[in-house]
Amino acid sequence: TLEKMAQTDVAEQIDARGQQLLALWQRVAEQCGLPIQLADQYPCFAGFVFDHPQAAELGREFVKQMARRDILARQTVYLTLAHTEQELEHYETCLAEVFPAVAAMLEQGDLGEEADSRPHDFRRLL
Repeated sequence: TLEKMAQTDVAEQIDARGQQLLALWQRVAEQCGLPIQLADQYPCFAGFVFDHPQAAELGREFVKQMARRDILARQTVYLTLAHTEQELEHYETCLAEVFPAVAAMLEQGDLGEEADSRPHDFRRLL
């Protein structure tokens, strides 16, 4: 297994995908005015947080909107070689729809109930 990892240069590939994902979140968030802060950690475990008092509601809406596009997303991603360029391109397409939709909901004050008053599992998102 270690030999295979060395042959495929896993660490470099995962780092590159993580950097790509971090740049994607930053770029799309800036384009639509969505307040996020990138997590200060390794790119292989890329993440972001919503930099807003309604961060929990924004996060819930992000997960819900991505699920509607058949992506089981969170604000952190543990990258593997299974995350191909094609998957990242699909993720980018969906993110380019979801971040602006979430930003519009924030601007309109339409984020709904407090996240703490809802069930804490994925059933509440569907």
